[in-house]
Amino acid sequence: MSSPYEKKLEMSLIPSITDTTNQVWIEFNGLCFLGNKQHVLLEQLKEQGIEIPYSCRAGICRVCQIKIIIGEVKTLTQDAMDKDGNIISCCCIPKGNLKLSD
Repeated sequence: MSSPYEKKLEMSLIPSITDTTNQVWIEFNGLCFLGNKQHVLLEQLKEQGIEIPYSCRAGICRVCQIKIIIGEVKTLTQDAMDKDGNIISCCCIPKGNLKLSD
């Protein structure tokens, strides 16, 4: 039989379904969906049925390039973002809410 303390500890390890610290709103060409701050944008767009061209998935070919209108991303490579706001979607993770276009 477990003690009340053990049950409380076990429950504290389960993430709350109302915890939205990793959730972000992503808008791409007018389509808005709930994304996260953990996965690269290319994968999140694909999960929503949004198909953008891609090839290498490593940031080398730049085929999956899209544009940031509003928001910030964490870049996984040095050249994943240029000065004009173009990003390589396979190498960028949202930092917060984003508005994007192709």
